[in-house]
Amino acid sequence: MRLFHNDILVVKEEGPDLTELGVGDELCSDSFPYKIHNEVWYKFTLEQRTDKDTGDYDIGANASQEEAAESVDSSEQTDLNAVLNHQLERNMTMGSKGELKKFIKTFYPALKKATARKNPDLSPEELEKRINKYQDGFKEMLADFSNCDFFTGKNMNQLGTHLFVRWEGVTPYAYLPIDGITEVKY
Repeated sequence: MRLFHNDILVVKEEGPDLTELGVGDELCSDSFPYKIHNEVWYKFTLEQRTDKDTGDYDIGANASQEEAAESVDSSEQTDLNAVLNHQLERNMTMGSKGELKKFIKTFYPALKKATARKNPDLSPEELEKRINKYQDGFKEMLADFSNCDFFTGKNMNQLGTHLFVRWEGVTPYAYLPIDGITEVKY
């Protein structure tokens, strides 16, 4: 199994420079069907799932009369399977196209640096072509903003790599930038 971890955190330094640091939040895994989209994005096919917690924690002992009278309310949580499996948090700060543009403007330079670092054998022209494919993906998200959701890892790093979910009809597809994550094999 491969897990995909956030690899970029944008940190503003004194002045206009940006640096990137590994963060390590788990964003998705290859347990979900996926393919490579436009050579630079992992595209996962997700599903809605409901998790139920009945509060019945059977430890193998017989309940006493007092315990039998006590009950725990059951709870239900419905979300995307990747969101539930990897404890992702919905990024509520990206509620408008303007906020998404602001995120891209901050995140994109760090993604460019990560792309150059992870692909040292590419010529400058090939590198620019690869980076432009990320731009195309972000343009698609902006054009279809009303059908998109954005998720961070459990540390809620608002400036790092996100799991971008785009609904196509009733099917949710999640996108991760290949150069913005680290793959961990188990």
